[in-house]
Amino acid sequence: MPGVWDKMRSEGQDWPDEGQWAQLTDADRLDEFEPTSQVTAAADGTLSLEFTLPMPAMSFVELVRA
Repeated sequence: MPGVWDKMRSEGQDWPDEGQWAQLTDADRLDEFEPTSQVTAAADGTLSLEFTLPMPAMSFVELVRA
């Protein structure tokens, strides 16, 4: 899946212009692929989460002690 920059840039263009920077700033967010969920750690305190990410990607996981 092409990124925002790949979709908007002209052939051979290495760097965004001012208008493109504004578009990139607007698109700078993390998409929520799954709804927020609550999980419980095992009795020994361990927790295992598995999910698939598109490449390249990163994920934000927030752990909050109950």
